[in-house]
Amino acid sequence: MKKFINIFFSFRIMGLILVSLAVSIAVATFIENDFGSETARSHIYHATWFELLFLLGIINLLGSMIIYRVIRKSKLTILVFHLSFILILVGAAITRYLGFTGIIHIREGQNSSTVISDEAYLRVQVLENDATSLASRPVFLSEIRNSSNMLKVPAKSSPLTVQYLDHLSQARPTVRGIHGGDPAMILVTSSATGRDYYAFLGKESKWIGGQLFHFNKEASDGIRIRMDGDSLAFLAPYPVSLFSMADQSKKDMAANTWHPFHPMSVYAFGTVSLVLLEYEREGEVLAMKTSDVEGSGSTALSLRLTAGSASRNITVWGGKGMSGEPRQVSVGPKEVLVSFGSISRVLPFSLALEDFILERYPGSDSPSSFESLVRIEDQERGLRDTRRIYMNHILSYRGYRFYQSSYDTDEKGTVLSVNRDRPGTNVTYTGYALLFLGILLSLFNPNSRFRKLGRQLAETGIPGKMAMIVLAVGMGLCMTGIPAGAQDLQEKQEHEIHALHARAFGELLVQDYQGRVKPLNTLASEVLRKVARKTRLNGMNPEQVMLGMMADPIKWQTIPMVKVSHPGIAEILNIEGKHASFLQFFDPDKERSYLIGEQVGDAHRKKSSERSKFDTEILRVDERMNICYMVYSGNLLRILPDRDDPYQTWHSPNTIQSVYTGEDSLFAVNITQLYLEGVREGIETGDWQKADEYLGYLKVFQERMGAGIMPSKGRQKAEMLYNRINLFDRLARFYLAIGITLLIIQL
Repeated sequence: MKKFINIFFSFRIMGLILVSLAVSIAVATFIENDFGSETARSHIYHATWFELLFLLGIINLLGSMIIYRVIRKSKLTILVFHLSFILILVGAAITRYLGFTGIIHIREGQNSSTVISDEAYLRVQVLENDATSLASRPVFLSEIRNSSNMLKVPAKSSPLTVQYLDHLSQARPTVRGIHGGDPAMILVTSSATGRDYYAFLGKESKWIGGQLFHFNKEASDGIRIRMDGDSLAFLAPYPVSLFSMADQSKKDMAANTWHPFHPMSVYAFGTVSLVLLEYEREGEVLAMKTSDVEGSGSTALSLRLTAGSASRNITVWGGKGMSGEPRQVSVGPKEVLVSFGSISRVLPFSLALEDFILERYPGSDSPSSFESLVRIEDQERGLRDTRRIYMNHILSYRGYRFYQSSYDTDEKGTVLSVNRDRPGTNVTYTGYALLFLGILLSLFNPNSRFRKLGRQLAETGIPGKMAMIVLAVGMGLCMTGIPAGAQDLQEKQEHEIHALHARAFGELLVQDYQGRVKPLNTLASEVLRKVARKTRLNGMNPEQVMLGMMADPIKWQTIPMVKVSHPGIAEILNIEGKHASFLQFFDPDKERSYLIGEQVGDAHRKKSSERSKFDTEILRVDERMNICYMVYSGNLLRILPDRDDPYQTWHSPNTIQSVYTGEDSLFAVNITQLYLEGVREGIETGDWQKADEYLGYLKVFQERMGAGIMPSKGRQKAEMLYNRINLFDRLARFYLAIGITLLIIQL
């Protein structure tokens, strides 16, 4: 037993656990990339064995603390590290089992207090001899394989077993004629989120948009639909409007009277407008894949219900983000109610959407930002307060946190992600605080491993030559500049955009969209890093690149500089490599045909938690394209200040016309174009005198009109020096070289 304990709580076992977790997470990343997040959750993240690995890690840490007697003053640093890791893992477990995440959908002018879970649940209710049994479990459907046994529900005579047969994502119901089948029909309605399909089989009743519909059933309330020979007829307790799509005619139909119910006609039952899509006198309901124009669709889950010797196959409709359509069937003596979808939770307050605001990039249909103006209505506390929710700006109230997630296609509704996990968050943050404390103790505690290694190195002594080698290697890596292959290209390019003029151009000030005034050198660096994911392009610095894009957009739109890392996007663009040119995103045979426009729209309408790696990357690429467009069009160049504006707003050359009057107006409207003409002349002739002169005029204009919010000369120079030094990239190489060398010496 002692030997087993020593082995189990050894560092080797902990290392094995860490390696297993690392490999599992790496595999999950590949699975998520190829098959989606649901498959990764099904096989790894929510698998029992994955949770057991974390549990074994906690047990190993606790056992190690006892066996190696770290609960003493001399081992204080190690104790703090162990406690921090344990608390972080415990906090994650609390979040996993006690936390709640979901979404809330609100339309403009309406309020809601209902949150639906971010996970889909299979819920089964069994009724037998006045006894009721209920069971549920979260379901993560895999595109690789799924467990056949999903749920077992105890019942009075014998348990009910639910087995998985198949599923079809992005599906809708359809009717197929079959001899001896039940009467079946499909009704379809339209909503802000797409089309909604309702399947009726045999004798069923369903709520559609607040209206109760009965199919082939006797009822005293709601709308009744029955078979009338080979067709259908309906009776409603109020007048119904009919619009025929065949002849474009309109007709009002009397209440409490049977009327023919025809396909290809729109019937307005109060606030619900629907169409009879399909009908079979003898048929069955099947699942079919939806097309892109039919909306997102739901998931069709095929199950086998078994109770003793009786069994039955059924299909239930629903999925994540949907309430799920209950299906009632008989299995032997049992009445079974099955549903598949998200569960609901009612908040102790409600949110009303006063306004949904969506802004787009200039000249583009792509959203640049969107936000929700919501009103908190809390009757318990007598509170009515208006708040804003947008990206990186959350609403926290009574332990719930609301994030801007998505929006309706008509831009009249918002989708907010909701999270409630105060206990788990507090425990996890406490673990992080202890981890930071442990790092500090390792630096100052004389008994820490770090300090002991320092003393050992001091006692051993490193020869002066070795220290010089370490320094030389580090400085060599630190000062590594442009690759040799790019130096010739740099020499070729620098005569086009003169390096000294580009440096002077970088000293010009610009106002970003957050209102900060900064050197154009900073903006150019941000643009190049965002668009190309590089600090230099073809040997040119950021100022040369940005000035080239402004002065000669036709040429620069053919240069591959937009980073494309996902192979799926590269396939759409038909490119090889990791960068594409601006023009490669458009179909030359179609005017304004943006090749990734449809995928970008689909990704924006998805909740953040539902976006795949492809969706995330397509949004990043679209952002890079919009930044390029703003550079080419001049909208990003807010270099012209308005001293009379109470908000100290600076303008681009495209928006300056209505700001100034007289000579100032003439100067502001023309100076940028004159400057770019001077740049083009410098590129063609090598004479940069005019460009330098116009650039000087711009700087004087900025000092005269925008002095109130311009940073001091010292701050401008310090910021530009910081950008040019590229300190952190150089330090990373330096620290890496020093660390590797010291590690080799220690070994």
